Amino acid sequence: MPKVVFFDLDGTLYDNRWMKILMPLGAFRSRRPLRILRLMASERSCRRSIARGPQGLAGYDTLFSRMSAKTGVPAAEVREWFSGWYMPLMVRQIARHCKPREGVVARLQALRRDGVRLAILSDYGFIREKLDALGIDPGLFEVLLDAPSLGGFKPFADVFRAACQRLGCAPQNAIMVGDRPDTDGGSEAVGVRFLNIKDIMSKEKPSISGTDLPV
Repeated sequence: MPKVVFFDLDGTLYDNRWMKILMPLGAFRSRRPLRILRLMASERSCRRSIARGPQGLAGYDTLFSRMSAKTGVPAAEVREWFSGWYMPLMVRQIARHCKPREGVVARLQALRRDGVRLAILSDYGFIREKLDALGIDPGLFEVLLDAPSLGGFKPFADVFRAACQRLGCAPQNAIMVGDRPDTDGGSEAVGVRFLNIKDIMSKEKPSISGTDLPV
């Protein structure tokens, strides 16, 4: 019986497919749309590059430095843009256009009642703000963790190892629920079983229960 279930956030607790359109639309409404679009594109490409490459300690400083080198925007301005414009826009778009996947909140509550420890392990920060935007109580989760703050980017194995250490949980006693085998599925390198939310939700009666999440 797993003691901890980690949930990814974006794309897992809610369907984020439309964000690929909504975020660029937000850029076009800004005062400098081309600059914003260039930063958005560099954020995605630099994040993927870091995730694919050999990693030591690779957190937000690494991301912002690479974005700066790619765009010519000073790293301090990249950081300010990310925290002061990009992530707040993402939260606003979630609040306006997104809702939790069907059955997710009820199952989270049931897992808590069953004594399972729940945690978020997201690719991004602003986790509490996103949960509030979705109407999901952050108090359902024992901790809210984002991969870069743990020293890497998914699927870097040390991210999942560090997450387990934060909760004092052996990897074999944990499950990672996410939407991307190529990133969230990196948990299996350290012994944390991966479950794909898309497989779970494709069943006739969408839920996270029974053999889908054997707790």
